[in-house]
Amino acid sequence: MSNQIKTLIITVLVCVSLCACNVISDKPDQNSGSGSAATSEPESAVSEVSEVSEISEITEDEPSRPVWEKLDIVVLGDSIARGYGLKNVESQRYSALLGEKLKDIANEVEIVNFGVDGQTGAELSEKLKTDPYPELASADKVIISIGGNNILGGLPQLVSGAFKFDGDLMTAFSDYVKYLFGTGDGDRSQYEYSVGVINDAFVAANSVFESAEFEKLISEAAEKLEKELPEIIGSIRELNPEADIYVQTIYNPYRNVGISLKYVETPLDLDSHGEKAVAGLNAVITSLCDSLGYSVVPVHDAFDSSDDKLTNAGIELLSGSTPLNFGVDPHPNAAGHKVIAGLIYDMIRGE
Repeated sequence: MSNQIKTLIITVLVCVSLCACNVISDKPDQNSGSGSAATSEPESAVSEVSEVSEISEITEDEPSRPVWEKLDIVVLGDSIARGYGLKNVESQRYSALLGEKLKDIANEVEIVNFGVDGQTGAELSEKLKTDPYPELASADKVIISIGGNNILGGLPQLVSGAFKFDGDLMTAFSDYVKYLFGTGDGDRSQYEYSVGVINDAFVAANSVFESAEFEKLISEAAEKLEKELPEIIGSIRELNPEADIYVQTIYNPYRNVGISLKYVETPLDLDSHGEKAVAGLNAVITSLCDSLGYSVVPVHDAFDSSDDKLTNAGIELLSGSTPLNFGVDPHPNAAGHKVIAGLIYDMIRGE
C-alpha cells in the first residue's frame, strides 16, 4: 500500500507537470521531464519512414486530394512530441502514427522527430538560432509542441513553500485508506485525526493554485511564450520560407480529475487548476497564428471534448490489496497520441 500512498501524496502536494508538457530526447524515455534534462540534445533524431508502392485510385465519390511523391516532416518540441510514457515510443507516438496515415497521399513519408525532454520555448528558440537542425531546410511540414514546460520553472518552489513532506501526512493517508476499506484496527480517533490532516493538506494545495504567486507564474509563462514563439517561427522561416508550420495547443492533463474523499471536507479540483494553467499559453498560440503564418492544431479542444481517457493522469477505485490507484503523469497515452495524429493528418490531407 505504501506505493499508492506515496503516489497520492505526490498528486495532492505537487500536481506538478500541470501540463505537461513535455519534451524528450529521441532516445526511449531516458529522461523524466525535469528542467535539468532539457539542456541535453538527442544523439540523433529518430526518423519514421513509411513507403507505399502505389497510390490507390481516387474514385468519383472521393474528393480530389494532393499526392506527394515524398513528404518530409520535422517534429520539434517537448516530451509530448517525443512520446514520453508510451510503451513503444517509436511506434506509438503521434509522429509515427501520422507517417502511417499519410501513406494515402504520399508515396514516401519521412518524419524526423527532434522532441527533447523538458524543453522550454526559450530552449527551442536558442537551439534554432545557434545550431538549427539541417533537416528543417528541406522540410515540407514542421510540427511544434512547445510551451507547457514554460510554467514549470517556479512551480516546485511554490509547492515546497506550502507543504511539509513528513511522516505525519503519509501516516494519515495510510490510516484513512485502511479505515475506509475496513482493514485498519478500528481506532476511530486515529481515523478522525487522519481526516483532519488530509483536509489541511488539501486546503494548502488549493491555496498554492489560487495564490497571487501562481497567477504571476502562469502569466509570466504566457508572456515568455509570446516572445519566444515569433523567434521560433522566424528561425524556421529563415531556413525554409515555404514549409507549412503547425503549432499544437496545450491540453489540460487533469481534465475531469478531482480528489473528493469521503469525510474530508475540502476537495482538490485538479481539473480547474490545470485548465487555468494552460489557458494563457493557448491564448498566445491561437492569437499569433495569423501574423506568424502557422496553423493551429486544436489539441486542447479535441482532448476536452473527448469522452475517452487520453492522458496517463487519473484516479481509479479498485478492490483487493490496492484499493486506490492515482496517476499524475500528464503526458498523452497511446489513445491521446492517436487523437493528435488524426488532427494533424486531417489538416494536411485537407490542404
